[in-house]
Amino acid sequence: MLKEDMMRIFNEEFKSQMEHARNLAFQEAKREGMKEGMKEGRKEGMKEGEEKTAKSILEMFDSGKSPEEIKAYLKTNFIK
Repeated sequence: MLKEDMMRIFNEEFKSQMEHARNLAFQEAKREGMKEGMKEGRKEGMKEGEEKTAKSILEMFDSGKSPEEIKAYLKTNFIK
């Protein structure tokens, strides 16, 4: 009886520790996944912003704006 009780306690403790380790690993993977997702989101947002800026500058050139007007636009909107 004592041997069976010891084995049961050992198995329960082992399962508990394994479950805890699994939960920690899952949390870490989730955290890393969120970090990676945030990085990708920022990259995509920056890329979209750069594309919009480039398009607006090209539109200014196409509409006949002078280089001075374009420089003024860039200074007021992008240089802080």
